[in-house]
Amino acid sequence: MENADKVLVVGLDGATSDLIKPWVEEGKLPTLGGLMEEGVHGSLKSVPNMNSGAAWPSFATGKNPGKHGLFWIVQPRPNSYDLEIVNGSFCQAAPIWRILSRADKKVGVINVPMTYPVEEVNGFLLAGFDCPDIDSPGFSFPPNLVEEIIKNCGGYIITSRASAYAQEGMIDKAIRVLHEQVETRVATARYLMKTRPWDFFIVVFMATDIAHHIFWHLHDPSHPAYDPILANKYGDPICDVYRKLDDTLAALLKEAGDDVTVVVMSDHGAALNPGGAGVLNQWLAAEGFLRWVEPRVVERVASVARYAALHAATQTIRFVQHVLGKGMIRTLRRRFPNVRWRLKEKILASAIDWRSTKAYWDGGGSCIRINLAGRERQGIVKPGREYDEVRDAIVERLSQCRDVITGRPVVEKAHKREEIYHGPYVDRAPDLEIVWKSDGVIKGIIPGQQRSRLAAIESSLWRTPGGHSMNGILIMKGKHIRKGVEIDGTEIVDLAPTILYLMGQGIPSDMDGNVLKEAIEHPFLIAHPVHYIEEPLPQGPHEEGGEPYSEEGKKEIEQRLRGLGYIQ
Repeated sequence: MENADKVLVVGLDGATSDLIKPWVEEGKLPTLGGLMEEGVHGSLKSVPNMNSGAAWPSFATGKNPGKHGLFWIVQPRPNSYDLEIVNGSFCQAAPIWRILSRADKKVGVINVPMTYPVEEVNGFLLAGFDCPDIDSPGFSFPPNLVEEIIKNCGGYIITSRASAYAQEGMIDKAIRVLHEQVETRVATARYLMKTRPWDFFIVVFMATDIAHHIFWHLHDPSHPAYDPILANKYGDPICDVYRKLDDTLAALLKEAGDDVTVVVMSDHGAALNPGGAGVLNQWLAAEGFLRWVEPRVVERVASVARYAALHAATQTIRFVQHVLGKGMIRTLRRRFPNVRWRLKEKILASAIDWRSTKAYWDGGGSCIRINLAGRERQGIVKPGREYDEVRDAIVERLSQCRDVITGRPVVEKAHKREEIYHGPYVDRAPDLEIVWKSDGVIKGIIPGQQRSRLAAIESSLWRTPGGHSMNGILIMKGKHIRKGVEIDGTEIVDLAPTILYLMGQGIPSDMDGNVLKEAIEHPFLIAHPVHYIEEPLPQGPHEEGGEPYSEEGKKEIEQRLRGLGYIQ
């Protein structure tokens, strides 16, 4: 068809125009700057919780999480207070590569989060960071493709251990492996571009997001953990990653050729990590929504567990490090990666008196869950009126929250799930989603009788200085794309229908997103009206409920998520 473009999508996880625009103006990102001049660019609104586990499926399906069913990278286990890790098999909506495959288009998909285990496509697919390792069954389609990549591309890294190295003080190694991760990814992408036919090609780079999380305190002099000595030694590792990816993008564009529509996008933006989630249970207890078994004793025990888990500089840790040596400590951490998380999880869970608790934080994100009768194992809040009253009371008190040191408001907005999601899977969402103000690190929350000041500082600073923000980036260039135009108001769900339109396909009528007409040349729109497919496509290919991980795979994913601060 005349309007069937080839489309190349380059995903820069977490990339933000707050960083890109100044660096483009300084001449540090010439490839991105060139695309912005020759096409359209603007911010791209993420999903409400700004999390990759929900955002990338929304990109791929054109639907909000209430329709595809993924809200986070973990979710509560039914009739339990434990969390289970989710993956792409939990997604209950069709991604664009499945739609295009059924339309006989050749697709290539590399490292899109929430694609494990892979599905059969008309082309090839390499799973994203929800896959434990390249040796895991279900990493690649076709299955033998991984062997070809190892042989011809010098290996492949799903995601590096940069966050673990950074937390252990090995900054040089963290930077090195982060760049190696980019190098293996681009080598694989270029090889597959050369050796496979494709109409749609997407490759996602996670290095931007990882760099934000672990190096924001070296990038931002106003950050409370900013270290001028380290910043002088290492410069700005975040800028270095962006510059490397700018060079990478140039190589991909050269490989793809001129007759391709290019989309550069991110799933959310980046900012300082305010760190409020880590004290939600303490705040809920202070406000009377949560009750500890023995408040004073439990708080003391929980603090000790927290300090141990977070490598606080206590005499005990110093003594252990002195006796065992740093090398042995690192070996033990790698060999038993989930011990600290399991210990803290069990202590805190057992410390809560569930029979007297109305609401709690489960450790998964900036959200609050109601201890609902009939849903939670020991739920006490009755569905209906009492459920609504508890949520209303929490929302009201969150709106009054102030920082314990500065007195400034700390909560931007507390959303009820039905206010921000819609669809058949809204009941999988947390009962309340919290958006923190991002103008500083939260030192502790008031009102309330308990301050938990140190807990807030530790949970936000030592581990993940950088966090997420609502607006990512969108840059598009192609023969039917307008030139030199900045567009606003685009959302991540708009990309799937826009890509399908540019590739000459009908738009499934149940998608939430819209074709970005403001990005496309008007004569082309007139000649090729948008048309919709009224009957939704079969969702498949996985059974609802998801594919379980092996024990080893679960440990690997847990370690990966903890390193990024996604679980505590």
